Amino acid sequence: MGPGVVTAESDSAEELIVFLRRVSQTLADADVRHRFEVYSGTDKLIAYIHHEWPKAW
Repeated sequence: MGPGVVTAESDSAEELIVFLRRVSQTLADADVRHRFEVYSGTDKLIAYIHHEWPKAW
């Protein structure tokens, strides 16, 4: 992992996604480009939340 990477764990993916949506909205309101990816315990992408993130990443 490089600079600007944050990892988190939660007992509930749904609670984590709700929290990240609030964080994302706060960052978006400040026009901060960002993205969050939420993975299941089996490494399946279950949520992708972003603001102004380029499509080709």
